[in-house]
Amino acid sequence: MGLEAVTTDDADEAVAALQADPTGFRAVILDYLMPERTGPDVLRDLRRFSDVDVFLSSGFAPGELADLGVHEEFAGFLPKPYRFEEFRRLLERES
Repeated sequence: MGLEAVTTDDADEAVAALQADPTGFRAVILDYLMPERTGPDVLRDLRRFSDVDVFLSSGFAPGELADLGVHEEFAGFLPKPYRFEEFRRLLERES
C-alpha cells in the first residue's frame, strides 16, 4: 500500500511518537484493551494535538463496545482477527 508501519511497545510510546510528528502519520490503529490503558483513553490524548484518523481494533463485537461506552469517535472499527484485505479496505475508505 506504500505505507510505512511504525510500532510501539505501549500506548504512551505511541502518543509520544505522534506528538513528536503530529502530521507524519496517516492513521493510528489502537486496540481496545492494552496494558494500563484503553483505546478510548489513548484517543483522548491524541486528540489534544492531532486529528489523524484513529481506528479501533478489538476482539469485542461493535455492540459489546457500545455497551462499554465506546463511541463513534474512531474513524472506523477493525474486528479481530482481520486479514490484510479488510485492513486495506478500511484505510482506502478513509482516503
